[in-house]
Amino acid sequence: MLIRWQKTIVDWRGNVQPGAVLTIRRMSDQAVVTVYRDGAGLDPYPTGTVTADENGYAYFYAAPGLYRITSTQPAIDWPDVSLSAPVVNVGGQTYESIEDGLAATTDGEFFSVSPSIYPGGLFDVYRNDSGSAELVGTQPS
Repeated sequence: MLIRWQKTIVDWRGNVQPGAVLTIRRMSDQAVVTVYRDGAGLDPYPTGTVTADENGYAYFYAAPGLYRITSTQPAIDWPDVSLSAPVVNVGGQTYESIEDGLAATTDGEFFSVSPSIYPGGLFDVYRNDSGSAELVGTQPS
């Protein structure tokens, strides 16, 4: 799942910066990463750079993780930009697996599992039915 990052790029005075060129690097090793124009990861930006539009607006999609976003004009250095999947508490506490959800709940209680086991799903909601997970629904991404 790719996560969207977006921002209007401004200088330290708050002036919008059309055409600002942002470089996106992975924090762990400072390597320039591939970022995308679309959430499906089919349309990459060239060389890990994103250019703000005429209104200073820039966006990209990338894998979850910690990134460093830099630009020389305006002078930008944003370390530790975290892209992560949203945490949603619908149907009880969220767990990483069905087994974890069942172990932490009692009969009749609800729990969520993220990510979903279904293609296109963000998370699944289950009800503990005497120690078995009864699927209640899937939230699409």
